[in-house]
Amino acid sequence: SALQGFEPSTMTQRFQALDWAATPIGGPAAWPRSLKTASDIILSSRQPMFIAWGEDLTFLYNDAYAEILAHKHPDALGKPFQQVWWDIWDDIKPLIDHALAGEATWSENLPLRMNRRGYHEDTWWTFSYSPIRDDDERVGGMFCSCIETTTQVLTERQSMADRQRLFELSRDLFGVAALDGRLKAINPAWARALERSSEEILARPFAEIIHPDDLATTADVVSALARGEPVHQVHIRLLRADGEAVSFAWSAVPDAGSDPGTFYTVGRDITEELRRDEMLRHSQKMDAMGQLT
Repeated sequence: SALQGFEPSTMTQRFQALDWAATPIGGPAAWPRSLKTASDIILSSRQPMFIAWGEDLTFLYNDAYAEILAHKHPDALGKPFQQVWWDIWDDIKPLIDHALAGEATWSENLPLRMNRRGYHEDTWWTFSYSPIRDDDERVGGMFCSCIETTTQVLTERQSMADRQRLFELSRDLFGVAALDGRLKAINPAWARALERSSEEILARPFAEIIHPDDLATTADVVSALARGEPVHQVHIRLLRADGEAVSFAWSAVPDAGSDPGTFYTVGRDITEELRRDEMLRHSQKMDAMGQLT
C-alpha cells in the first residue's frame, strides 16, 4: 500500500485515517501505481511536496507542506486544489494547465499574494509542477516540490534598499560611464559637489565638466579601461557651475560582464586635503627661509 512502510508521522496518520473512498479519487487500493509511488515519495520526504490528482485535482500533501498551508491544514487534505488555493488560483492556473498538458514547469521566486492565516500576505516561491501519468500513460495529475523564499527575497530587498540608501548619502561620487565619454548613472553626491543638477550633469559629455588641463589624463584613464585595466587614485579635477575646480582622486574598473563599453567609477573629493598639503608645504618653506636669515 502507498500508506505503509513509514515511521508514523502526522500526515501518514491522516492519510490512513481519511475516508478516501468519499473523495473523487477513491480508496488507495484502486489508485494507479504512479499515484501510490508519488504518495510514498511525498510522505517520506522532508521537502514540502504535494500531489493534485484527478479531474478535481484532489490535494495530497506531506508534513513539510502542512506548515506552508498554515490554517488551511488539515482541512486541505482530500479537497480540490482550487478550493484549497482559491486565493492564488488565477496566478497558478496557467502553470497547472501546462503540467496537465504534459509539460513540466519551473518558477523561481514567484510572487503570490495568498491567504493562509486569515489575512492576505505577500509571499515568494520557488517550485516545479510535473505531470504524473496513470497506468494508461495519460496525465492523471501533477506533482509539486516547493520552497518558500519569502524571507530570502525580503532580506535581499532590504539589503538592496540599504545599499541604495548608502549610495544616496555617500559624499563620494559614484558613477557608471561609457568609454565614449557619456555618464550613464550618478549618485546625488555629484550634484552636491559640482553645484549642478543631476540632469544637467548627465546631459553633458563628461569632458565638458573636466578641467581642461586634466583632459589628457582622462584620455589615458579611458585607454586603460578600454584595455580592461583598472585604474586607482588618479587625480582629475571637475568644474563646478561657477567654474571653480574641485579635485578628486578617482578609481575605476571596466565592466567585466555583458557591457564591455561601460566602466564603474568612484571619486573622493580631495580639494581640502590638497589645500592643507599646500599650506603645510608653504609653512615649511617659510620656516626654512626664516632659519637661513
